[in-house]
Amino acid sequence: MLCTVAGMSGCPEVVRRWYTGTCSNEGGACGEGGLCIDGFCGRACTSSTDCGDGVCVQQVCVPPGYVCNTAYCDDGNSCTDDLCNTANAACRHELHAGACSDGDGCTVGDECVAAAGTFSCKSAPKCDDGNPATTDSCNPTSGICTNTAP
Repeated sequence: MLCTVAGMSGCPEVVRRWYTGTCSNEGGACGEGGLCIDGFCGRACTSSTDCGDGVCVQQVCVPPGYVCNTAYCDDGNSCTDDLCNTANAACRHELHAGACSDGDGCTVGDECVAAAGTFSCKSAPKCDDGNPATTDSCNPTSGICTNTAP
């Protein structure tokens, strides 16, 4: 039997590669909406299943190792260490141990913590003078405390 369509009964599956050919215009366009990456023309895609051993990022197939050299896994959370598996471009986010900044000048002791499956920056107010008779306030921009007596 002659195989004319990949996947047809008796025909071997065709492994699609992430690229369509070679190129020399690094970062430039190439072939049907593709992009030149590391000397290869990444094919256009709608999902990673279109990319064989590659990953579909912004509608272009790229090799997993390339994905991991970009901001692909950055979740924008300063309390995570964003890790990328170069074999398959899978992202993993782990708690970043240590200090962080919540951007509020009225807090102290900002520290990354894990709670209920999320990682966040925990802090404590810095203007409490311990006197229940005063009203404690703070300017979040300047960080200046005010403790006003009635």
